[in-house]
Amino acid sequence: FAALAACCTYIFHGAATVRFDLPLAEAERINVGGTRAIVELAQAAHRAGRLRRFCYIGTAYVAGGRIGRVTEDELECGQAFNNTYEQTKCAAEALVRAQLAAPAPLPVTLFRPSIIVGDSKSGYTSSFKVMYWPLKIFSRGLIPIVPASRAGLVDLVPVDYVVDAIWELSQLPAALGRCYHLAAGPEQETTIGAAMEVAARFFGVYKPLFMPTASFERYVRPVLNLLFRGKRRKVLDAGRIYVPYLNYRGSFDTTNARRDL
Repeated sequence: FAALAACCTYIFHGAATVRFDLPLAEAERINVGGTRAIVELAQAAHRAGRLRRFCYIGTAYVAGGRIGRVTEDELECGQAFNNTYEQTKCAAEALVRAQLAAPAPLPVTLFRPSIIVGDSKSGYTSSFKVMYWPLKIFSRGLIPIVPASRAGLVDLVPVDYVVDAIWELSQLPAALGRCYHLAAGPEQETTIGAAMEVAARFFGVYKPLFMPTASFERYVRPVLNLLFRGKRRKVLDAGRIYVPYLNYRGSFDTTNARRDL
């Protein structure tokens, strides 16, 4: 630890569990505890006079259940969270932000990607999570009715944009102390309805019936629980964690990112 701190100039901290369904204590141990350990390394490197930048990679979904425009400079606004991932990533970001007001403030830049998908040129991805899972289920026609709003907001960014933006901003003196939404933002976000139209054409399948979540849970899920067995039943149960993102109402302002990039 001491040897690393004595020679470390840049830290990019993005390690986290991205599972939505972990118990809170376990998610805190990884996301908050892990960040605390890296902050201690950054502090030691700073004391050694070596640290030039500590780049913390969080998530735009620290916004939780907020509705409307979410700015890059806001964090804790009394929002409710959809899962332990959002909750612990918010706590971890607060831990890093506190270093900006410390007696010896760290040279911090914060990044909040939205939903990261594959490379914009090749489409390659190493992780088939978040949007990929619902798309896979959709392409196979496993669930004919979904608890989603056509107007639900979907914010996707390709991984190469995220990586390039983090690197460029990590070298920019003006980015010290700033937070950036690496997101499509209000200018380029889409909706669940529009995304399903594209997916239906691509996969050559029928679009599912959209239904309000409360109605789905009250009337449809009990019937599907009786009818579905095996793979379909597993899909129905596993899909619950994605429902909040099929009805998302927050829009990520990208003023800082667009200006400084």
